Amino acid sequence: MIFIESPPSAFNQTERLRNRSIAFALLSILAVCFFIKFRRFGIDDSFIVLRYVDNIIHGRGWTFNPGEDYNASTSVLNTVVITVIALVAGDPLRASTIAGCLAILCSGICLYLLLEERCSAIVATVAAGALMYFLSENGTWGLETNMFIGLILLFVLIEEWKGDSWWILGLIMLARPEGLVLALFKIAREILRDRKAPVRGMIKLAAVCAPWALFSFIRFGQLAPATLRQKLWQGRSGFWGTGHIYVNMLIRAARVDFLEHGRWGLLLMIPLGVGAARVVRERSSLLYFVGFAIVQQIAYIVMNIPGYNWYFAPAEAIGCILVLIGLIHLGSLIHLRLPATLRPALPFVGPATAVIGVVAAVILYQPYLDSPIADPRTTAYTRLAFDITGRISNPSIAAREVGVVGYYSHARMVDLTGLTNREPEFLTKDHMDRFFSIAPDVVIVTDTIDAMEKNVTTDPRFAANYRLANTIVTPRYRTMHYYIRFVDSTP
Repeated sequence: MIFIESPPSAFNQTERLRNRSIAFALLSILAVCFFIKFRRFGIDDSFIVLRYVDNIIHGRGWTFNPGEDYNASTSVLNTVVITVIALVAGDPLRASTIAGCLAILCSGICLYLLLEERCSAIVATVAAGALMYFLSENGTWGLETNMFIGLILLFVLIEEWKGDSWWILGLIMLARPEGLVLALFKIAREILRDRKAPVRGMIKLAAVCAPWALFSFIRFGQLAPATLRQKLWQGRSGFWGTGHIYVNMLIRAARVDFLEHGRWGLLLMIPLGVGAARVVRERSSLLYFVGFAIVQQIAYIVMNIPGYNWYFAPAEAIGCILVLIGLIHLGSLIHLRLPATLRPALPFVGPATAVIGVVAAVILYQPYLDSPIADPRTTAYTRLAFDITGRISNPSIAAREVGVVGYYSHARMVDLTGLTNREPEFLTKDHMDRFFSIAPDVVIVTDTIDAMEKNVTTDPRFAANYRLANTIVTPRYRTMHYYIRFVDSTP
């Protein structure tokens, strides 16, 4: 590997290929470490995706509740990729972790290739590894977030190499609908540059998206997932807060990013600014990512929807990349030259760095071989699901969070938020008659009944028809209760 003092022009093709091989191998080892740590990790929303995957694999179709034509899966591509991997890996949860690791690895490799002309291979590898670690800790395993980020970076890389990126844009749109913003950026840039519409590129983009669009329109009567309407309602409902909900949650996330480590966090603003200035000055293709992140956050602010952590993830990812670029540029201002007596050791710097990295990864991730991390809320809902199905066969279950319980119980779910099925929301009093006409067999509530569960449980019909069946106590999460309808009670 080449040390800091060696300029990119010193790379010959053989050296470049060797550097890439070592870097990609190290980044792949890091991705395996992530799999070891997160192989049993998933948040409740990711289990909504896994239930779609499970239904597809078992021939029940693209549906959350079998027999109900309704698409609440935000990402087409993520669902398809996990399904394909699950056909080989067997377990959809394991498959989702593999998909996430591959997406994070894609981000790391793309960043390395974007940086290899800026700095030494060692520095580029460390920066790529830092980005991968950052993405692994964003709490979105099972969702499409890291896949979306990886594809955006692949698009940026292809743009930087002056290649054909239209196909990737189609995949980005299938990963998340707001990928359309990037497509519009690309179209606008082509029109401004060539003074004509990029018809061929738009045809390629349409060719990637058309099969799903046709299927979705025929099957569900819509082109996009049916979740946006409910998210907008959530923002207006008052159950997720009042006023500028998204802005408040965005500020809270920024405080965590920059103030969690006190003054050291604030110091990150310096390389962030330097990195942004470099990207703008060089007119880097990373400006696509920067522009997208800005437009996405503005759109969420205007819609004033609840600020889930995966909505911040793309902006945080490009922020991390800009910090890394800024640090590399600031480091380049310090001209490090080895003393003549140490120059004979230069060829061993790369291998030594690789060995140190592998040993460090083994030490840090070895404990997770026997004890992978798990989300406490997922653990609680998993216990709840098996407890319910141990008492009642083929129940219908009403809950505010339906992912984990729905996945493990295989029950028909009644989503109190109205997000995953055609039923309306049951958080307000507006649809209580409908709720009690459906009369789900089981109703799940938390220990301290909050505003989202209050209207169901305080309705006189609830006490007249349901009895407390069991209480599930799980460390590090709230106590959960579930109620069973009298008619389906067991002795």
